[in-house]
Amino acid sequence: MAKNTIPVRVADFMKEHLPFSLMKKEDLYAIAEQVLVQYFAAGQTIFEQGQPQLPHFFLIREGTVELKLEEAGQAQLIDRCGEGEVFGVRALMAKDNYTLSAYAAQETLLYAIPTAVFEPFLKNNADISYYLATCFAAGVRSRDGNEKQGRIFIRPPLKTELEQDVIEVQQLPVKDRPLTCSPDTTIQEAALAMSERKVGSIIMIDSSQHPIGIVTYKDLARQAATGQVPITQKVEKIMSSPVHTIGQLRTSAEAQIMMLRFGVHHLVVTVDGTPHSPVQGVVSHHDLLVLQGNSPAVIIREIQRSEKVSQLAALRERAEQLLRKYLHQEVSIAYIAEIMSQVNDAIIERALDLALRERPEPPVDFCWLSLGSEGRKEQLLRTDQDNAIVFADVPQAAYADVQAFFLDLAKTVTASLEVCGFAYCPAEMMASNPRWCLSLS
Repeated sequence: MAKNTIPVRVADFMKEHLPFSLMKKEDLYAIAEQVLVQYFAAGQTIFEQGQPQLPHFFLIREGTVELKLEEAGQAQLIDRCGEGEVFGVRALMAKDNYTLSAYAAQETLLYAIPTAVFEPFLKNNADISYYLATCFAAGVRSRDGNEKQGRIFIRPPLKTELEQDVIEVQQLPVKDRPLTCSPDTTIQEAALAMSERKVGSIIMIDSSQHPIGIVTYKDLARQAATGQVPITQKVEKIMSSPVHTIGQLRTSAEAQIMMLRFGVHHLVVTVDGTPHSPVQGVVSHHDLLVLQGNSPAVIIREIQRSEKVSQLAALRERAEQLLRKYLHQEVSIAYIAEIMSQVNDAIIERALDLALRERPEPPVDFCWLSLGSEGRKEQLLRTDQDNAIVFADVPQAAYADVQAFFLDLAKTVTASLEVCGFAYCPAEMMASNPRWCLSLS
């Protein structure tokens, strides 16, 4: 007997998006049969802050949903979700009232996925559980006003068979400058430090710099965010201890085996590979995924975490390798253009962030504009730069100094983009040109 075509179409859409792309085909269809298709007009409320949880969470099929924090009669936009993104996972993770309100920003079609149907798969699939825990943690920390840092809903790659590099003998991708704290640090302080550094873990150390525990966003989601442990408590209340350690010269394959053996997603790297020597770094399951291949989500996340322009250049090269694979496999040009636009946008944003770090606070608000093919989201390969800066109006007496600040900023950013392979515009249509660095009026 032929299957009902509606669940088949639902399953076909779901399998292209995390976390459903991690599921078996037959399991996905079983869930799709129970999915409710819901329509919301522009401005219509999906759920309200403080409202008891609904018996389902949501996947956006079409449209846009805005998540807002209601305080003192004001609504602050915390996040904006689009097609293929999941929201409302509090129904799965926290089992309590919603902390944000959700509204349809335009005509929106949602797949409402019953939590009772999905929970058995959540319990039996560690990858799905970890993804949704991270998703929930991101929503929690975005309430602190860092919605861009907390945003993890990056459009996942099309499910294609990409060539993979052999990683078994590669040395561990150890992160330097690991985030550490004493066990007396409060949970709130640890969470804020993790958010500021944009890392997924923090290591508790003793006076000899030896690791005695670790806390991840998964721990924060399961224990602090659910209210089981108050955030004013010491971080030792929720830390995992003892830690699992590894030496820096061990291979990625050895790290994978250890993670599988102990059921963990982070290993602490120490001088001699034991907990009885100083911490050198930390390696995560995500770091190993980076070695295993290029995916748009991984590349963009690495761009957002880059600390040097040289790292941005290397990541842009990896993106072009991915582009060539997509072209070879005849992936939709529209999809490729969207992916490369996201990568380019992320590089520009990060180059701008790095340049701003080196300077005092900008004198006024400003906007960086991408023009030409990048502005139209039509850029596949690296072309020359077309950009501009528009800054808020200032008194005439201050204009020259304010413009000089942004011209200097633009000079650094355009130089960074040139290192990443985006040539200077021959016609000098760039923000470093006074003609393209102007006030609003």
